[in-house]
Amino acid sequence: MNVSDIIMPPGQEVVPAPAPPTDGKDPADRLELALNRIAFALDRRAELASIAAPAAAPAVDVQALAANIDALIARVRDVLGEDDADSGKE
Repeated sequence: MNVSDIIMPPGQEVVPAPAPPTDGKDPADRLELALNRIAFALDRRAELASIAAPAAAPAVDVQALAANIDALIARVRDVLGEDDADSGKE
């Protein structure tokens, strides 16, 4: 079993998304894009799981997960901002 089988069950066509160019991108923006992809995959998996076996799957609070991802993005931006401010002083 590979990761694509977890996100998209076998038998469904998988269309790979084009990778965004990474040249000149802010690391925080790249992290935000990656976390948004993870959140989308989790949301998609939760939808598929609820369709396949509604009683067997544990409930995932997608809103809480999204709030935690947003908080993580804010923390990373704060840390990156502190690093930028510290490097300017030296």
